[in-house]
Amino acid sequence: MDLFHRLTEGCFMIADLKGKVLVKAGCQDICARFHKTHPHTRAHCFEKDCFLTRNVKEGKCLAYRCKNNLWDVITPLMVSGKHVGNFFLGHFLYEDEAPDIVWFEQQAERFGFNKEDYIAALMRVPRWSKEKVRNIVEFYVKMLSMFTHLGYFNLQCASEIKEIKRNGEFLEESLKKFQNLAEAINDTVWEVDREWVYTYVSPRIRDLLGYEPKEMIGRQPFNLMPRLGGKRAREFFTELVNQREAFSGFEHTVFHKNGHLVVVETSGRPFFDKDNNLLGFRGVDRDVTSRKDAEEKLKKREATLDSILKASPIGIGLIENRIFRWTNDFFLKMFGYSAEEIKGNSSRMLYENDEEFDRVRRLQYQDIAQKGFGEIETRVKRKDGEVIDVYLSSVPLDLSDHSGALCFTVMDITERKDYDRELEHKATHDTLTGLANRRLLEDRIWQSMAYAARSNKNIAILLLDLDRFKRVNDILGHGTGDLLLDEVAKRLTASVRKYDTVARFGGDEFSIVLAEILDLDDVGLITQKILDNLSYPMEINGHHLEIQGSIGISVFPQDGSDPETLIKRADLAMYQAKKEGGDTFRYFSPEMTVKAQEMFSLESELREAFKKGEFLLYYQPKADIQSGRVLGCEALLRWQHPQKGVLTPDHFIAVAEESGLIFPLSGWVLEEACRQSKIWENLGIPPIQISINISARQFRQASFVKKIQDVFKKTAADPRRFSLELTESMVLQDIPGAIRIMGQLKDMGLTLQLDDFGTGFSNFSNLREFKLGYLKIDRSFISNAPKDPSAAVVVQCILAIAHKLGITSVAEGVETPEHLQFLAENGCREFQGHLFSRALPPDEFLKFLSAEMKELH
Repeated sequence: MDLFHRLTEGCFMIADLKGKVLVKAGCQDICARFHKTHPHTRAHCFEKDCFLTRNVKEGKCLAYRCKNNLWDVITPLMVSGKHVGNFFLGHFLYEDEAPDIVWFEQQAERFGFNKEDYIAALMRVPRWSKEKVRNIVEFYVKMLSMFTHLGYFNLQCASEIKEIKRNGEFLEESLKKFQNLAEAINDTVWEVDREWVYTYVSPRIRDLLGYEPKEMIGRQPFNLMPRLGGKRAREFFTELVNQREAFSGFEHTVFHKNGHLVVVETSGRPFFDKDNNLLGFRGVDRDVTSRKDAEEKLKKREATLDSILKASPIGIGLIENRIFRWTNDFFLKMFGYSAEEIKGNSSRMLYENDEEFDRVRRLQYQDIAQKGFGEIETRVKRKDGEVIDVYLSSVPLDLSDHSGALCFTVMDITERKDYDRELEHKATHDTLTGLANRRLLEDRIWQSMAYAARSNKNIAILLLDLDRFKRVNDILGHGTGDLLLDEVAKRLTASVRKYDTVARFGGDEFSIVLAEILDLDDVGLITQKILDNLSYPMEINGHHLEIQGSIGISVFPQDGSDPETLIKRADLAMYQAKKEGGDTFRYFSPEMTVKAQEMFSLESELREAFKKGEFLLYYQPKADIQSGRVLGCEALLRWQHPQKGVLTPDHFIAVAEESGLIFPLSGWVLEEACRQSKIWENLGIPPIQISINISARQFRQASFVKKIQDVFKKTAADPRRFSLELTESMVLQDIPGAIRIMGQLKDMGLTLQLDDFGTGFSNFSNLREFKLGYLKIDRSFISNAPKDPSAAVVVQCILAIAHKLGITSVAEGVETPEHLQFLAENGCREFQGHLFSRALPPDEFLKFLSAEMKELH
């Protein structure tokens, strides 16, 4: 039994049916020490063994865990069908279960054992697979049953074992059984002498290295290894001989018989003669080539991934329950922290306040729940205190894991957000003063009205026009005038509350929204304060200036329910204040009949003029900015007034819009332009494109496209010779509807222009969808661009956008050579303005074209 104990490292015991131990071998130190220190546990094990002995049945093999947490196995010994005893295999662990080190340490401490020695004893406990346990038990049970049948082994007399061991037949049969056991194991079993010369190798060597077992006898394992590996192995095995210790998991490479290398994991233990002289080692070799290849591939993949993560131009990291577990180098560089400062700390450290931190977490997990990943833009804080904009995305490491573990990426988008904010600011603010523009003002009015309606309060709209400001521009120049406007903006802002809004409409006209007014008397007090602050002298460019203003006031809700109405009525009140001498304010009231009568009178005149045919079209040439060649013209409406002469649209178009006369008037403009185009075509004039302005109300008509189609059918004019000018405001009110209408117009062959670009909220993201042919830059930017860097930047941005999108840029209001030079240098394609030609009646325009044609020829 000692021999078999040395072969398998296990503990064995044979007992009769009463529990009397007949033979035993190899009691493990960890078990012996336990029972020796606490005898009552031995009684427990004995009682358990007796119980199992009485209840074990033929053909059954029972495995159970003993008191010290190791496994034992009991199986019956049968002779001629009679149950004569039991075989115990004990004190082992299954190889697929890790020993509970903490439990054994606690047990050592509990019973007063030396913890290191106790754990060392645990490490010497054999670890077998369940298959190996079955093989060992089956082998020994059959062997012992056979011994009984042959008379070589008497279970009642343990002393006869020595005689059986000396019997040659027993040794031969035992060897066969051992060989069968060795062949049943997937690993190669071997035995070497103290010189490490093979004395036995199991047949599994064929699968491992391609050799027959007999080819290995007499050889040393070093001879099959590469030179350096063989040297290392020889040194290792030599040291084992000196130390006389067991070993496991020694990895080395060996040449296969066909020449390729095999990675082998070797484990073994020494065996001794009766005088404790070392005879050699016995052990097993296992082929771990596939495992090592997989490990190597995994290492390479991990190294590649690690390189990618380190070189990644975005921050990457892992958080668990809001705690940083790992981040890449770029993340650390982005935020200015070291790995030690980040790891183990809460991600809260990157946020300015708890509210934003909680908002980001909440929205992230909402996204993850809905679509499996989270993404959000937020603002975070670097170590140096700088706040940056970032795009944060995250995915859970395991969607079913509730530990809060997330892998995240973070990108610094500060530059883009700054650019967006700059564009947004330019689109919603006056470039000269930085105040809100009309678009933003209207939005603030809507917000204030909504709040006032809920809280039963009022709001007041103030419209301010500076008195005699034109004289400052005319006498001191536009530079001084601009500085004066900027100072006015500062004084207006200082005169109102934080939640009020100050805006500049353009020129010398300003508007103020006074929000949350509970007592209407406060409006007069604040307005008078504004006028008083304006009246203080200003020192600008060495000039001592005094300025005054006229203010009109409308109040929500009694004077209107939308921004446009409130602004118009404040405008009426402002004109009344100006008419009364200025430097004062007036509230709007229905009794302001003078202005109303003028408007009504003008509307009546317009309707009569339309009936009498007093309207006509002028044409302003549009030229190529490089060659100066005429490319087209803009049809501009004029009113041949019987008393006042030729009037431009700014004298009457607002009334036409408000009265609804714009609809028939717009139809006439298109039809007249088509008629004129046919005349020029019949005269042999080369094709030129005529652009026609479309009003907002006209564009919003349901029958708009149909009416356009009807005009071209009626006149037989070629739509390809026309372009329609649309304003930003009309297309932005209903972008999907505008895109649909513009597509229908394009299908007709018409070209589309976006007029006065940059004066409203320029929605750059939709420009591509609008299918524009031309982008027209408003004259207000052109006039200021050569001398105002802010205006110049806006024009340059618009030109760059047009160029990138393949849209032809057109500048209007080009009045001076400086304007033209600036536009040419910045890539503008076409222009129009008094520098080239004023708007001309049809006959004069024809002469202008004829003269150019002669020059070209």
